[in-house]
Amino acid sequence: MVVDFRHPTSFIHEYFHMLDDMLGDLSMKCEFDQVALQYQQLLISSVEKEREDGKEILPKKGKYNLNYFLRKCEIFARCGEIHLFRNLHIVSSILKPEETHYFAYPDDEILNNMIGEYYTNLLDRMENISYKTGEDVYEKDLHIASV
Repeated sequence: MVVDFRHPTSFIHEYFHMLDDMLGDLSMKCEFDQVALQYQQLLISSVEKEREDGKEILPKKGKYNLNYFLRKCEIFARCGEIHLFRNLHIVSSILKPEETHYFAYPDDEILNNMIGEYYTNLLDRMENISYKTGEDVYEKDLHIASV
């Protein structure tokens, strides 16, 4: 996991990328599909509304275009942030609350409920997770402390 020390508020986002990767590309599993689809629909709608109002909030070219924000791995990390901030009400220097008001963090009751259900389940299951690296099996190396 890499976090730019100049921007420690990205820690939680990067942590969820790490979980996604280490636990077998969770963002690509069917259990995450409905969360991702709801997120994608809300984000596309938001971007289109801004365009209709004459505002272009995303560049058409470059890394941070709409396709970047619609990638399931990015949605997984962003929704993890949303869960900690909106659902669990965590306030921390490694989670930037203002970010969750940015267009890429749609605030929708249905989405928030879907995120709550998915991530509560995921974090509850993490106590018993083991994963393989090479020939070794490591158990309980990934932890999120209870609040």
